[in-house]
Amino acid sequence: MADNLRADLIKRQKAKAFLKRCREDFIFFAEKCLKIKDEQGNIVPFVLNVAQKRFYIKYQEAKKKGDVRFIILKPRQLGFSTLVQAILFHELLFSRNQKALTMGHKIDASNNLFEIYNRYLKHLPLEPKPVLRRSNEKKISYDIIGSENKVDTAQSGEVGRSDTFQYLHLTEVAFYPDPKTTLLGLFQGSKYAKAIFLETTANGFNFFRNMWVDAVNGDSEFIPFFVSWLEFPPYSRPFDTIEQKEDFRKSIGISPFYNDFEGEERSLIEDHGATLEQLNWRRWAIDNLCNRDVKQFWQEYPTTWQEAFVASGRPVFNTTICSANFARAERLEKDGKKPIRQGNLNYVYDANGKPVNVVWEDNPKGYIKQLEAIKVHETEHYVFAAGGDVAEGLEQGDFSDIPILDRRTMKVCLVWHGHTDPDILAEEEHKIQLFLKGEVYFNNEMNNHGLTTITSAYKLGVHQYYRQDFSKGFEVDKMDLGTKTTPQTKPMMVNDLNEYIREALFEDNEKEFWGECLTFVRNAKGQMQAQNKDTDPGVKCFDDRVMARALMIRCHKWMPAYYRDSVDNRPQWLRDMLTQGRKSTTSFDEA
Repeated sequence: MADNLRADLIKRQKAKAFLKRCREDFIFFAEKCLKIKDEQGNIVPFVLNVAQKRFYIKYQEAKKKGDVRFIILKPRQLGFSTLVQAILFHELLFSRNQKALTMGHKIDASNNLFEIYNRYLKHLPLEPKPVLRRSNEKKISYDIIGSENKVDTAQSGEVGRSDTFQYLHLTEVAFYPDPKTTLLGLFQGSKYAKAIFLETTANGFNFFRNMWVDAVNGDSEFIPFFVSWLEFPPYSRPFDTIEQKEDFRKSIGISPFYNDFEGEERSLIEDHGATLEQLNWRRWAIDNLCNRDVKQFWQEYPTTWQEAFVASGRPVFNTTICSANFARAERLEKDGKKPIRQGNLNYVYDANGKPVNVVWEDNPKGYIKQLEAIKVHETEHYVFAAGGDVAEGLEQGDFSDIPILDRRTMKVCLVWHGHTDPDILAEEEHKIQLFLKGEVYFNNEMNNHGLTTITSAYKLGVHQYYRQDFSKGFEVDKMDLGTKTTPQTKPMMVNDLNEYIREALFEDNEKEFWGECLTFVRNAKGQMQAQNKDTDPGVKCFDDRVMARALMIRCHKWMPAYYRDSVDNRPQWLRDMLTQGRKSTTSFDEA
């Protein structure tokens, strides 16, 4: 009898220790208690793959800080719906009176999610099992625990506004019929939710992409989490023989069927660490899963998040070059190397209230980013060239943008970017001119509100690009300030910028510029613009930075070569203004 009691006590202690570890260690709980169906239809333990583990670590880190909001962009069939359902199952099982909503984009998707959750419950080895209050095609609720998981399908219009949820799992959000209205209703009932998971594959330039871009830019509470197809080990296809592998190696980057741009496969190896076996699977997937369409593969199995949102138009700039520059700029930003500083310029006034110079005010949310060290010498002339793209006031909230090129190093050293009135933008150009000791010319676009900026800048004495006429065989200064963008002039400016990008004739470490380059396309009419700018007023694709750089390059090519000279040949009024400005401030030679 004593031995039986002792054995029963040991058994209970082990069960208690096992239950405690299951509660505290989700990955252990998943492997020991949860069952999934693999691709062969077998019921197997849920062992998290590398990408799933990486996400769960991020989830735990976010959970320690408070309520969790994740937006997940992923390739197909990577198991993230399975993972999120497992997280919900774990949270509801070990908590009381918690309510979760699981929603798919179609009835079949919702049913699949319910089947995943129900399988976890059916094969749960813990004793005693939770007592069910209700189990049907729409809801699983526990009697004593009081928690439940409700399953629904996304519809047009509001869903769930009258409910209160502690957990939301919304899958394939990019494919919801009316995502804006649906999410608005759900978020009203989930203002205080402990965790919200939005996970999906991409579906072009739609509402979800706007949400993703906001998350990436830090403009929402959602944490962006991207998963590349290269992170999933099953997406690999071995070769039958060594000879076959060598033949494959020789063909890398050549076939137009598998390279949307020249050397795309080589870029996957060199920039993303892809193996030949992974590229072999990629070719198989393009042939068998993506209708031999590389862009469809990008959307279904993206390597980068930019690639996931496939542009329907034809990219104007080389996507390989732009992606590489984006990655470099992003690394510099993450390493804290770029920008050097960010802030605003404020006027310094003389006794008569006249602005004679400027001072820099550090501000992490300021309009101006300094990307490179700046040195200005009195004996150097025609040093800086700037473009000025003035916001048109479009529905999607376009921006004004002023990039400044240091013509000595051919690096973009300053960028002004933001929303302001056209006449105030002229004041910002005047401040930049004072900051750079007058050695800058601005090429403003004169379309729409740009004419106000040009006129106001002229009154402030801002140096501006002006058009010249050679039709008489010699130069005639027309004094038409700025550049009017027309169907004739825009292709010329963009083509110049394209040359400077392709030939690496300048350096720009603002990642947002390169992001715009990746979505700057030729539409169905052959016009060059931001993706869907003409068809979807709400799309968050901009080309302000692209056009500002094109104006900057035009200004650079128009200006005389910069030079150093001991004799100052500039106009007397300009020398007087700059001399007066230098007396009233400290040196801005280098940040």
